[in-house]
Amino acid sequence: MGGCCSNCLEWLGCLKPKDKPSLSRRPTMDYSDLEDLVQRVPGSIRRVLLLGPPASGKSTFVNCLANYFLEGSLKDMKIVIPNALHPVTEREFPPHSESDIANPAVNHTQKCETYPFEKKGVMYSFVDTLGLSDSADDSFVDRILAAASEGEKLSAIILVVKGSDVHLTDKTIATLQRIKTNFPDILLNNLIIVYTHTMGSSLLFDESSLPHKPVKSYIMNNSAFSSVALNREGEDAQIEELFWKGSMRKSAEIVTFVELLAQLTIEAGKNMQEYKNTIKTQVMNATCEIEKQQKLLEILDILRALEIENEREVQELLGDIRLEEAKSRRLKAQQDSEKAKRLQTEMDKKDVEKRKQAFQSMKTKVEAMSWTFYDYQSTPYHNTLCRSCKCTCHKDCSLTFTQELGNNIFKHCAAMDSKGLCEECKKHKGCDHDYTTHIHARSVFVEVTLSVAQKKEEILTRYNNNVRAVAAAIEKLRTICQDLQQIIDQYNQQIRALDVKSEQYRAEEDKLNKQKDEAEKRKQAAEESLQDAKKQKLTTKTHREEIESDISESKTKLAEAEKVLERQSRLLKLICSRYDFKAELDLTNLLLNQALEHLQNEEVRTRAMKFIERMTRLAETP
Repeated sequence: MGGCCSNCLEWLGCLKPKDKPSLSRRPTMDYSDLEDLVQRVPGSIRRVLLLGPPASGKSTFVNCLANYFLEGSLKDMKIVIPNALHPVTEREFPPHSESDIANPAVNHTQKCETYPFEKKGVMYSFVDTLGLSDSADDSFVDRILAAASEGEKLSAIILVVKGSDVHLTDKTIATLQRIKTNFPDILLNNLIIVYTHTMGSSLLFDESSLPHKPVKSYIMNNSAFSSVALNREGEDAQIEELFWKGSMRKSAEIVTFVELLAQLTIEAGKNMQEYKNTIKTQVMNATCEIEKQQKLLEILDILRALEIENEREVQELLGDIRLEEAKSRRLKAQQDSEKAKRLQTEMDKKDVEKRKQAFQSMKTKVEAMSWTFYDYQSTPYHNTLCRSCKCTCHKDCSLTFTQELGNNIFKHCAAMDSKGLCEECKKHKGCDHDYTTHIHARSVFVEVTLSVAQKKEEILTRYNNNVRAVAAAIEKLRTICQDLQQIIDQYNQQIRALDVKSEQYRAEEDKLNKQKDEAEKRKQAAEESLQDAKKQKLTTKTHREEIESDISESKTKLAEAEKVLERQSRLLKLICSRYDFKAELDLTNLLLNQALEHLQNEEVRTRAMKFIERMTRLAETP
């Protein structure tokens, strides 16, 4: 158990590899050191797009962010997306779209939802998307792109993956690649990857398998949301508390890093999506026209086959008649009998009548044949159409006109129920289509029935006209594609120019940072020199005080020496008057020399020497 504690603390950043494991060292919940790194602008909006495979932990990551923003705790969790163990506690957020909460193995997010949070006046919106499954189709990708394009700017894209997986599946990477092609290249510079279901020592994922390199990566262990952490006791409860605080710390780091990233516009992505929707609409119209032409071709083939069959039947009938006539002539030649002639005539009439009836029956059946298909009929207003079952679901729709397939605006169409399912599709076609298959168009679907009885020349003329119209539409589509390619090339050229400017700005920033560092070093050196000067000044002052003290002491000793010399002088004069002056003078010189050895002042020593010389000269004088 001690090894587990050591790994946990090392993942949380509370324990160095050589430290002994100790559960008393817990991470603090104070994020002031992170929040001081950024300067938030009140009223600004930060939008973040969450991507990842199913069951990778996107919804759990949203719950972790909710507890960071709403200041939840391990015993009072804030849940916005439920799971098998934790129901929803915060009702002000959008309703969840989880498929099977009771079964985590098959529980997946069914539609994109935005979860807004507020921190110090800044609004953070995290867009939880559908899992990037291997069965994702174009409509699946369109729904993710529509959710990402609801705002004008996007701050970051967070990719949530299992750290225990070595890499993503090929189809999931292909889905990511399709999403990448619908965003500007510069937006992917803000890609962040979050590893779940792992700790640092057990991370297996290879980032080189991703279609784009992330700018930052984090490791999170959100086991508190997938286990009943409140029932744990002792050391297990302490470990769960460490995991919880570590997750909150990681959430704060991610939010701070998102705040540091530059917000990037997705206007180009929206324009690209509009061009794509326009092309899809034109392709859909061209597909309908091609289907109609194929129906017409089938009818023409049937008509040609019927003509050939009729001609063959007529030829066979004429051949049979000639054969019967030849037989009749031979029979007449052989039997010139009235009875044989009458019998042969009756047989011929019956055979011809039978063949005429068969031909007439076939003609009636062919003329009764008909084909039904759907055509467009223009209207002065726009209508809501279902692209899947070709049903006119709502005529003269009052919603804002849009050519984007499956836009969220169709949720509010009068044809939709509270769950986003189309009632008209179910009523007229027996389908169960939702709003994602609907689109606006200034036309309605009309059911057209075409019978063989119509004139063949009219059908052929219409077919030729439609072929020319399809050719013109294809040529127009080709022109639009060329224009779109030119726009994309121009945009990429602008992006490359912006990249060059960004590199220049980055180089200038690095140069300024180096100058700033050099200035800081010079400032630090100047401060150190100032400190040394102050210390030297203090030392000089102390030395000066010591010198002044020595001078004062020397002056005192000089005064005392002068007094001694004065007393010696008087004593010498007295001795000279009474004793042998020469012997006493030598004694005096000896005493004076001993006194001079104790004098430190050079001036005093000089004066004393001069006094001794004067006394010596005085003693030598007769």
